[in-house]
Amino acid sequence: MIVAVNEEVEKMAKDARKRLANEAQSRIEGRKYVRSFAIQMKSYFGGLEKEAIIYSKKPGLTQLLEKGHKVGNRGATTRAFPHFLPINEWLSTEFPKRIADRINKIK
Repeated sequence: MIVAVNEEVEKMAKDARKRLANEAQSRIEGRKYVRSFAIQMKSYFGGLEKEAIIYSKKPGLTQLLEKGHKVGNRGATTRAFPHFLPINEWLSTEFPKRIADRINKIK
């Protein structure tokens, strides 16, 4: 059962990365930024538990795009492009469903 859950974690990470790239592509112009998304898999307890971290290799740009930032001395701010937030919300609803379905298939 642990192996099935770990496989599902890897699948969800790949799906989330694809969705994130599509979301960013639709909101932000810049192929280099979209291509900079990566997945880092971490294992704990001798490989019994896995964790997936999706991140951008350009972290400063991610913060500026996600939240917006001030421009010049006038106090004007740029528009924010929240592209990680929709993926995070999707993962929080979809991941438990997929894990439950995967466990039910095993039983």
